[in-house]
Amino acid sequence: MNNAYPYPPTSPAPQGELDRHIPAARRAYNRVGLGMMVFILVPQLLSVVIAIVTILAFPAFYESVWYIWFNQILCLYMIAAPLTLLVIGLPRAGHDRYEKKPMSPLQLLVIFCIMETVAVIGSIVSSVLMSIVSAITGGEYNSPLDEVLDGAPWWIMLLVVGIIGPIIEELICRRAIMRRLLPFGEKSAIVFSAVIFGLMHGNFYQLFYAVGLGLILGYVYARTNNILYPALLHVVFNSLSCLQSIVLQGVDIDGLYEITGLQAQMEWLGANLLPFLGMMAFTLLIYGLAIAGFILLCILYHRIRFEESPYPLPTGSGMRAWLGNPGMILFFVTSFLLMGLTLLPT
Repeated sequence: MNNAYPYPPTSPAPQGELDRHIPAARRAYNRVGLGMMVFILVPQLLSVVIAIVTILAFPAFYESVWYIWFNQILCLYMIAAPLTLLVIGLPRAGHDRYEKKPMSPLQLLVIFCIMETVAVIGSIVSSVLMSIVSAITGGEYNSPLDEVLDGAPWWIMLLVVGIIGPIIEELICRRAIMRRLLPFGEKSAIVFSAVIFGLMHGNFYQLFYAVGLGLILGYVYARTNNILYPALLHVVFNSLSCLQSIVLQGVDIDGLYEITGLQAQMEWLGANLLPFLGMMAFTLLIYGLAIAGFILLCILYHRIRFEESPYPLPTGSGMRAWLGNPGMILFFVTSFLLMGLTLLPT
């Protein structure tokens, strides 16, 4: 632990000193909120400008699948992400942690299994809720991620969604945001970074499992103070999802449902045997990992621990620091408004 802390985390802070931490915590949360406002609004504005220019100058490129990836890489990763990191900034002197703790391959495997558990449960919850919304509104809703991945070249999918995206997201949500917030409370830093991680995806299909994954990745970062571990877990998780999508693209599963008669179904299976087996293998792998993760979580749940905050806030004052600033208020309001627009019937 950093020697610059005014008192050891294991020792209670003098009660009179606690109020002095509120302004610093409020500033930290405000910077995080403003930074995430940049992350969600800058790409929206840039996308409009780039779309107009592309339609006028390169209409054929605008209609191609490459435009979506070009737009995302340029607006989100090359412009918005660096600006977001700049706005969030570095922790104040003495507010950072320097001690790194290693994590074994077995521990990483256990955590990855638990991540799959959370992802499966979160995906089921999202699908059920979106089905209810669809029944109420009469609209049709599809996962934006599925629409982007559908028909995309496998290598660009792996590069952007499997590698670049997770690394950028970990640098923002764990490295930048949690470094800013951890000194004022480990639990609140993990929860807020996870909620922000879920909201930054911008849709209800990914919200629930993204928040769950954010809690796990945030806990890993808090325990290790090493961005390499959550980044590695995130890259492997996304890459596995991309590989599953690549395999599914080779299976016309809707065509199987439309076929009637055992002989016709067997003929379809014979013509699509390898892709079908690949799909089944991936499905068994994902659900096998998820089941193992659920069992492991039940066994290891009691080992979850949180360290004391080096700059704790007075009891009951956390909400003032967390949401009592314009940055966080603007971010949450804007995020929910933008996500609400995705629920408009189509």
